[in-house]
Amino acid sequence: MGYVLRPGISFCRIGDRFLFLDLDRDRYFALTDTADRVFAALLAGGRSGDDDAARLVAQGLLVETPSAERPLPVRSPPAPVSSLLDLTGAASRGGGAAALARRLLTAAELRATSLAAALSRLARRKERQARGAGAPADPLPIARAFAAAALIVPARDRCLTTSLALAHRLVSLGHAPDLVLGVKLRPFQAHCWVQLGAALPGDRVDVVRNFTPILTV
Repeated sequence: MGYVLRPGISFCRIGDRFLFLDLDRDRYFALTDTADRVFAALLAGGRSGDDDAARLVAQGLLVETPSAERPLPVRSPPAPVSSLLDLTGAASRGGGAAALARRLLTAAELRATSLAAALSRLARRKERQARGAGAPADPLPIARAFAAAALIVPARDRCLTTSLALAHRLVSLGHAPDLVLGVKLRPFQAHCWVQLGAALPGDRVDVVRNFTPILTV
C-alpha cells in the first residue's frame, strides 16, 4: 500500500517545513507539526502509522494506492541565471499596447474561470505546440513589449496575470515556456514568473531566486 498526492495538490519544502498548493481550491496551506512529520516520513519512503496517514487521506491531501508509491515533489525548472530584461533595446512599435491587451484578456479569463482551468489551457497549448514545433521566434521583442506594457499600466501585484499572458504569447511564437508558481516563508509570499530554460523573459533573477517553485506548468 502507498500514497500519492490528490490530483490538484503540489508541494515544496522550504527549510524544515512543507508548503502545499491546492490548485482546485486556489489556496496555499501548511500542515501541523505532527502531520508535517508524517508527510516527511512518507516522502522518504519510510513507514508511518496507518492512522496518521489515514488522517492525511481524510483531509484530502493524499490518495491511497495499492502499490508502494509515495508523493513526488514538483518538477522544478533550471535555476534562473539571466534575464532578458537586462538586455537593452526598445519594444517594437505598438508592442507595449499589444502586450497590455494580452494582459487584459488574460485578466478577463481568470475572472471568468478557475486558476486550475487557466493553467490547464496553457498546458494543452504547450502540448499542441510541441507536436507541431518549428523554429521559435526571437523572444527578446516580446520581453521588451511586456516591459513597455508595465510602463503603461504597472504590473505590480499582477504577477499571475502578467506571467500567464506572457507565457501564452511565447507559446504562440513557438516556444515552450515554463510558468512557475513559487513561494517563500517568514513572511509568506507567492510569486509567479516565466522561464525559457534558465532565462527569465519577464522578471529579474534577484527577485525570483527568493522563491521556491511549488508548481511548474
